[in-house]
Amino acid sequence: MKKLTILLLLAIAQFKAHAQTPVSTLHQNFDVACVVTGGLTSMGWTIYTPPVAEHGDWECTSTEGRGGTPGMECSNIVSGVMGLDTSYLLTPLLDLSSYAGHHIYLNFDTKTTTVTNGGKLSVYRTDYDDTAHVFFNDTDLSSAALPIIGNAGDSTGWVTHQLDMSGHTTSGYFYIAFRFTGTSTTGGTWFLDNVNLTTTPLHITDADKQTIPLTVIGASTTNNITLSYSSVTTGAGRLAVYDMMGREVYKEDIVFNGTQAIHTINGLGLAPGMYVIKIGNGLAYSVAKVVVQ
Repeated sequence: MKKLTILLLLAIAQFKAHAQTPVSTLHQNFDVACVVTGGLTSMGWTIYTPPVAEHGDWECTSTEGRGGTPGMECSNIVSGVMGLDTSYLLTPLLDLSSYAGHHIYLNFDTKTTTVTNGGKLSVYRTDYDDTAHVFFNDTDLSSAALPIIGNAGDSTGWVTHQLDMSGHTTSGYFYIAFRFTGTSTTGGTWFLDNVNLTTTPLHITDADKQTIPLTVIGASTTNNITLSYSSVTTGAGRLAVYDMMGREVYKEDIVFNGTQAIHTINGLGLAPGMYVIKIGNGLAYSVAKVVVQ
């Protein structure tokens, strides 16, 4: 009883330290938040740029999001001049305790005008004080992102990155901060879109899952790929196609029925080259490479 009381008091104290009510879900594509006055703020998002920053901060862009939709951008370049900059885009206050014992992932799409060490995007877990603008208990999560943020793919187009947040389900309330930094000699513009929490992994890391026999049938074209698989489980699943930069170029929901299945993906419109196909759910998975011509 004493332990429960202490935990309750700690939770109350933590809640009082923030002006926001914590949330356990996150599905932000900025399409509405960036066209409605006060949208970001009203949806719990915060932009904080320290006073020492020389140029801009995170801001909405109406057409530079993924697929030409609204999104977020940040740059340390103004009229061709680079500045020493730091700017934070913070999610609403998060509480992931309901996922304790389960996997929960943070997905987000990025691209950049150039990949440099001086101008970069990092992702932090932070106990930011949203009234005093003080960051504490920061943890840089960037190195754990798959694929790594700032790889070559980010400067050639949109990349979907994923962070496993399962280890933070007992961390109490916290924020995720997308931190842009630039220097007076190097930098660029970073774009961000489609920030979501999901229980579906993009990258299979659970060695205990069963393997689904998966075969590519016949010659694959830029528009069509035919697959054969014997599902060892039943229920809802996911099929996704990735290019060699780790970008998701196609996805669809599938249903496993425990038997052999042949499935053709139509209308892909891919460029010729090597791709990775992943199918699975929480119990089983399979990965296969395919060359489309």
